[in-house]
Parts: sequence; C-alpha cells; structure tokens
Amino acid sequence: MRTTPRSVVIVTLLLLLNAGLAGAGAWPHLVQGVTGLGFVLVPWMVIDVLRDTRVTIRDLGDDEWGYQDRPDLRPRRLSPSPTPDRRPSIGE
Repeated sequence: MRTTPRSVVIVTLLLLLNAGLAGAGAWPHLVQGVTGLGFVLVPWMVIDVLRDTRVTIRDLGDDEWGYQDRPDLRPRRLSPSPTPDRRPSIGE
C-alpha cells in the first residue's frame, strides 16, 4: 500500500485548522498567521510530492491516447479574417 507523504498530512491538518479557526470566529491575527504558514507549507508540500520516488512511473506506450480521439476537444481552426487586424493609430 502506498503511503501519503508526511507533508500532505501536515498541510491538510493546517488547512483544516485554519478553516476551523476562521469558522469559530477566532482572533483574526491567529487566523492570518495560520494562513501565512500555508503560503510557505503548500509549496513545500508540492516540492515534496514531486520529489517522492516511492511511486514508479511506467511508460504507457501506445495505450495512452489522451483526448486525441475526441473530436469535440480538438482545436478549432479559425477562418482567416477578411481584413488584417490592425489597431488604429492615435491620430485616427
């Protein structure tokens, strides 16, 4: 079984604490302080998860098609405009 990185648990508990403090009407400076910690801890969590080497990534090869087969998600081709787009100059 794959375990969750410790940083994910810490940041999740911090955000739950922050929501609980804000919902309970705690001292605003305390809520702001916990929110400020989030600005530091969330990037730390992201970096920690990206560096986690416990998950092996296998190449899917031809099994992965993504959204190539969905015509409704393909980029639309825009028709060329009859006149070139230009901005009027300041004197016009």
